[in-house]
Amino acid sequence: KLTRRVQRPGAEPQLMRISAAEGRYGVAPSLGIKIELAGGTLSQSAFSGRTRLLHGGFSSYRTLLPFLSGDAEARQLRPRELTTPALVRRLAAGAMEAGLDLRYRMEIVSRISVALAPLVFFLLGAPLGLVLDSKARSSGFAASLLVIFLYYGLTVGGMVLSRKNPAFFPWAMMVPTAAGALAGAWLWRRKLSFR
Repeated sequence: KLTRRVQRPGAEPQLMRISAAEGRYGVAPSLGIKIELAGGTLSQSAFSGRTRLLHGGFSSYRTLLPFLSGDAEARQLRPRELTTPALVRRLAAGAMEAGLDLRYRMEIVSRISVALAPLVFFLLGAPLGLVLDSKARSSGFAASLLVIFLYYGLTVGGMVLSRKNPAFFPWAMMVPTAAGALAGAWLWRRKLSFR
């Protein structure tokens, strides 16, 4: 079964319902999904009132569901859909609606924070694992899990706080990364000074 909404410019949208016993589909690169059906029925109705405009059977039916609609160029892309250089270019160009520049900046800072997470985990986890390794392996693993949950919890909390109150941006988002890096550097220094 296939249900498809058909929207033509200046006309009321219509709903097409197509069902068939047999069929196949495939991807047409950069175009959409090709669907070929055999031995089925087709009904077309008005979208608002569901009154039937057309009903019939077919022996063969082909259609293409496009990946992009005709107005795809007009759609405003969300910050998560853009690359970091594109976000920076849009910020440099300026002249955007209120609040959008903050969302762009928050997306850039959150990407940097998440990208630095493996380094922070290494700085914290390696010395903790080495210190706790002599006592018990499970203690080192538990400490690493605690650090991961604490780090991501503080990072997400900072993102939420920054969205609620722009005065906390970017500090609330970068505090977990900076605190983790400083604590990791302190742990490494302490570990190396005992040798």
